[in-house]
Amino acid sequence: LAVLLGWVAEVSGAFAAFARALGDHRARTAALPEGGVEELRQTAQAVNAYVAQDRAALENRALVLSGVSHDLGTPATRLRLRSAMIGDADLRARLERDIDEMTAMIDGVLTYTRAEIGAEPFRDLSLTSLAEAVVADYQDVALPVTLRAAPSRSARAGTLFSRTTSRAAPTDHTMLMRGQPTALRRALSNLIDNALKYGREAVVMVGGDADELWMTVTDRGSVLNGEDLARLTGAFQRGENSGALPGVGLGLAIVSTIAAQHGGRLEFDQASEGLEARIILSRRWA
Repeated sequence: LAVLLGWVAEVSGAFAAFARALGDHRARTAALPEGGVEELRQTAQAVNAYVAQDRAALENRALVLSGVSHDLGTPATRLRLRSAMIGDADLRARLERDIDEMTAMIDGVLTYTRAEIGAEPFRDLSLTSLAEAVVADYQDVALPVTLRAAPSRSARAGTLFSRTTSRAAPTDHTMLMRGQPTALRRALSNLIDNALKYGREAVVMVGGDADELWMTVTDRGSVLNGEDLARLTGAFQRGENSGALPGVGLGLAIVSTIAAQHGGRLEFDQASEGLEARIILSRRWA
């Protein structure tokens, strides 16, 4: 009986480990372990084969889109040069906007596909330093983007043998994590671009606790309801207040994908003067 119970515990533990690995392996882009009992091994092999096919399809899509983007560059340049010879200024401006929208759409789909693949290696980084660098790029061209200190908050901690106590959250200088720096810069830039496009300014804050870090971008003047916010994280979705503003509706979808690849999520909240977007990231996802 003891041997049987030990075997059941071993199998149960193997399936529990498999479930945990299955829950996060797509973001880690690592194969599931193919061990344990025969049924578990066969399941892991099937899942790995499916994910490998799915990833190969994504990489092939990115390769095709990259080729299309490159091939469209030459005719788009010719169109732009020819449009410069059009005497009607209004017609010329409309044609140039169409060319910009066409190239932006291809580039946006390519960026979205690359974000889905998530091939960039994870590195140790300071989220505060990353945010400072991104904000400085906007300030260099006189755009209304500021970085403010996040309000202090306490984290709860405790053990099996002690009461839960409060401890200070990490300071700005300890906002360290493992992540994909280029992808995170893209995510923050997309949130800032949205804030500037639909509001009048962007205020960036970085915060965190022992398990998660987050970056928030708050605008001024953007008014969206909960239904709109849930819809806008999908691909090719734009807000009703976008009007004639440029864009193809992939910015927030890219941010949401990058957040998921870091074990996190994208959330929205109504601030006193506008909309607050928050990208939440796991500190030890990879």
